[in-house]
Amino acid sequence: MGGRIVAPMQDASGQQALVVIDKTAQGLKQVLLEPVLFVPLKSGIA
Repeated sequence: MGGRIVAPMQDASGQQALVVIDKTAQGLKQVLLEPVLFVPLKSGIA
């Protein structure tokens, strides 16, 4: 049984990066894709 999640993660220095985590029969495998900067969505602001 497997699965995949793609999510932003923040390290101890505050930098954010996009990470892919795959679940395999051997366990979890994490791959760092690239640095990103996510901003929160604000309701009512276009």
